[in-house]
Amino acid sequence: MKSLMLAAAMLMVAAPAAAQEGEAMLGVRHVGITVSDIDATVAFYGATVPFEVVRRERVPASRFPHAALSRRAGYVDVALIRTPTVFLQLMDFDPGSPSAPQHLPVNGPGYTHVCWQAPASAPVWTRLIAGGLKMVTRGGAPVDLGGYGVTYAYGRDPDGTMIEMETMDRPVRADRAWATHVAVVTPDLDRLIAFYQTVLGQPPRRRAGPVSGARFDAIADIDGLSLSGGWFTLRNFEIELWQYHIPETPAPATDRQIDRLGHSLIAFEVADLANATRRLRAANVRLVGRPVRMMGWRIQYARDPDGNLIAVQQRAGASEDESVVPLHYLDPAAGPMRRT
Repeated sequence: MKSLMLAAAMLMVAAPAAAQEGEAMLGVRHVGITVSDIDATVAFYGATVPFEVVRRERVPASRFPHAALSRRAGYVDVALIRTPTVFLQLMDFDPGSPSAPQHLPVNGPGYTHVCWQAPASAPVWTRLIAGGLKMVTRGGAPVDLGGYGVTYAYGRDPDGTMIEMETMDRPVRADRAWATHVAVVTPDLDRLIAFYQTVLGQPPRRRAGPVSGARFDAIADIDGLSLSGGWFTLRNFEIELWQYHIPETPAPATDRQIDRLGHSLIAFEVADLANATRRLRAANVRLVGRPVRMMGWRIQYARDPDGNLIAVQQRAGASEDESVVPLHYLDPAAGPMRRT
């Protein structure tokens, strides 16, 4: 969701400096999503958006750090999903036992949604509703914030996990749909921006707010809301940060565990895990356990200042087509985001 003050040109700004050989941060490799049934989730999204299962495994729960789980026994079904811009990692921590939907409030705290963009000529929201999406946005249709060719809506999938759906009059890609960002809602925007600036080694691309108005109220289904935001752009994906002032984003009561339904972590691909881990430790980032090996990757988990899980990971046997590098499309040499 972008500000009324942001015209279409603001959606098409230059990306960060070009990737250099051996650079530390290669992009957002995946967003982790904990689900109640992988097959049902693949069927729900795969009917509407590009959602290719490229790997599926059952792994012991003990592969995950103890401090990231509410329970450590049993097995976890894991499916790696390729989308045009980022991988999604679906995880079912209780295979064969569907869970009741869980609704993280729009004003957080935590990872509230992944955003899917699509051409206005073929919007995804109507097809998702037909498949069982429950709209959050008032009126059951996307909202035009400012007349700059983009409309916005929130909805919840069958697990109660929220997604954002943006329709674009002038799409930046040729795909039928693509994921563009993951949103993190925090009680302290300045602190979380400082954290990501340290982790990513770059400043935010922009900040906005506080913003408010009836159209924002309609999108979030909250009267009188006010919020401020910030955005970090990597080569393939964005991280969108929000702090709600009205209603105030509460402080998290506990650390976010990976086995709770919903968006559960952001994983960054790095060229050198040992170097990336040293950099996080030097910045006093809270590491979670020791590095683990899983599905051809070496992974170090950590937490942001709000207790949300992140991971840095390096290929250690996984094929090159499971790397984020082939998904790079934010091209600084071309200025704005180029069509792919």
